[in-house]
Amino acid sequence: MSTAVAEEPMLKCAECGRENETARIYCHDCGTKLDRASLAQIKRSANEETPEDAHRRLQGMFNARGVNARLWSVRIAKLVLGAGAAAIVLLAVLPPDVPLVVKSQELPAQINMDLEMMTLYHRPAALKYAEKDVNAFLSNALRSKKEALTYSILDFERALVAFTPGVCQATVERSIFGYSLYTTGVYRAEVSGGKLVVTPTGGAIGRLPIHPALAKYLTYLQMDVAGTMGRERRLLEKVGIIEFGNKEVAFSAATTAPTH
Repeated sequence: MSTAVAEEPMLKCAECGRENETARIYCHDCGTKLDRASLAQIKRSANEETPEDAHRRLQGMFNARGVNARLWSVRIAKLVLGAGAAAIVLLAVLPPDVPLVVKSQELPAQINMDLEMMTLYHRPAALKYAEKDVNAFLSNALRSKKEALTYSILDFERALVAFTPGVCQATVERSIFGYSLYTTGVYRAEVSGGKLVVTPTGGAIGRLPIHPALAKYLTYLQMDVAGTMGRERRLLEKVGIIEFGNKEVAFSAATTAPTH
């Protein structure tokens, strides 16, 4: 393959018109001294950029900048998405504010027996329990059901509740390889037509809040725990009113006691 070689400019003699090599000082034919000042003009003309060349050069520059800008945009977008995903995972694995496990030698309140007496005989007509008493009851009631609530490497640890006016917050702690994971559902509950109606209003996985519209799907993660408390659920369906207050829950008997 031949390579094109740029043609060397020539010095034209002003006297006889002979074209001489740029290295000559005097004309090859007539010996007249050559005007070397014209050589600089010839070189400048040869190096001048045509408008077409300038357009192509500028277009290439802007195209390269555009490509670089797109590459940086993609990199920044990936960085932002990666940081967002990392933040979501971090919030999901961080433990929420829940009380520590406290072992007590005291016998917890027999809430199920109290509810049974109230629903059968209206004695007493109303019951009220502090949050800590309900959690002590749950801990005792679920102790024998841990095996049924454990799946493969996901171990059931405990379930606990927190009460605020109008709502009950239920948290289930499970562990994998000794590391705890938490799911929390926020519910409203009422007895209507002899049925316990539970409405999810929010929740969280770890410290990651769940939108209320998605809270119903979070309920599926806690259904197995609720399913093991079948007796207590049936008793609650027989009460008249359930009221959640600040760190306490109250039950009132139905207007009329069932006949036996």
